[in-house]
Amino acid sequence: MRVLITGVAGFMGSHLADAFLDKGHKVVGIDNLIGGYADNVPARVDFHEIDLVNLELLHNPFENVDLVEHTACTAYEGLSVFSPALVVQNTTQITTTVMSAAVKAGVKKIVHMS
Repeated sequence: MRVLITGVAGFMGSHLADAFLDKGHKVVGIDNLIGGYADNVPARVDFHEIDLVNLELLHNPFENVDLVEHTACTAYEGLSVFSPALVVQNTTQITTTVMSAAVKAGVKKIVHMS
C-alpha cells in the first residue's frame, strides 16, 4: 500500500510513518516544517517540504496513493489568541486542501487526526 502522511515531521506523523514502513508499506510524507523537524522524518519516506495551503503543489505527492493519514496542523497551545488567522489556515484550510487533493487523485481512504 502507498500511504501519504501529512505532518510527517511532527510527533504523530513521524511515528505513523515508522509503523507503516515497518509493515512494508511505501510512505510519502508532506510537511512545511513550521512545527515539525526534518530529523523526525524516517529515511525511507519520500519526503516533500510543501505548505499544504498550496493545492497546485499537491498533485505529484498524491499520485497513486491508497491512504491519506492527515496529521498536519498548527498545534501550539495559546497560539489562537495571538495568531487566529494562522491557526485557521493551518487547521481548517489545509484540511480542505488535503481533502480536495485526495479526491482529485482518487484516494480511496482518508484518516483525519483532529
